[in-house]
Amino acid sequence: MSSQPISDLQAKFMHWQCLNRLYAARQAAGFPVEAATPLICYGSDGDTGIELSVLILKYDLSNLIAQYRHNAKKTADPIERLEWVVKQTSAEYYQKPKSFQSTLTALCPADAPFVEKLLSSGNCRMVFRGNSDGYVLPATTKVLASDDARAEFTTLHNFHFNHKQPQPNVILGFEPDWEAGYQLDKQS
Repeated sequence: MSSQPISDLQAKFMHWQCLNRLYAARQAAGFPVEAATPLICYGSDGDTGIELSVLILKYDLSNLIAQYRHNAKKTADPIERLEWVVKQTSAEYYQKPKSFQSTLTALCPADAPFVEKLLSSGNCRMVFRGNSDGYVLPATTKVLASDDARAEFTTLHNFHFNHKQPQPNVILGFEPDWEAGYQLDKQS
């Protein structure tokens, strides 16, 4: 698990994310719901940006990477891979919000102008909304090395949903500042 204590905001956010992602796995064939696709604004005070599907990551990725790698090699059929990952995520995967780390990730085309804008700023503001709830999380942004377990898992996870990934691509890592983040007022 984590070596750092989890803030109240992080605990609430991960609980909310897990509920929304479990719904997506069970009701939307695993495809991202609104809560998994924040508006990522350029800079910490920016009001323009890009909507990206982001992953929440377990603390322990080594077993998951091995499972995803094995399944990717086991079948060349993209439908079988998709069915496998949906079955896996709709069972116990999202049942323990405390098993998810702070870092969020996104697979992006390496040459996309928004990637350069996010990286040149070094920080962003992530605005999550869904099911009459929402969160604003300032975060630092960086490219994760290809041998980073978080990048490896993100690549494998995305491959299971769409085998035609943009090439070349980068994995962006977003590290929220939980002290500066906040929950939005309930929306009507």
